[in-house]
Amino acid sequence: MANGVDSADIIVGWAKEPGTRGTWGILSSCVLTLFLCVYTAVHPNISPKWDSTKDKYLYLARFVLWGLFAP
Repeated sequence: MANGVDSADIIVGWAKEPGTRGTWGILSSCVLTLFLCVYTAVHPNISPKWDSTKDKYLYLARFVLWGLFAP
């Protein structure tokens, strides 16, 4: 107990990255892992012809979003 504050009562909101594994590192690795797992689980094998690369990625992102939120 230092200065009247118990160490168990201290709440840290956002941890910085340089010295330890920070909040941003944990969140980004979790989101990336979740995205890749869902994509490999639900990606379509047969896809239509694409007008542009942007259309292709929007089509695939739609399946990932369905995989995340539909179940």
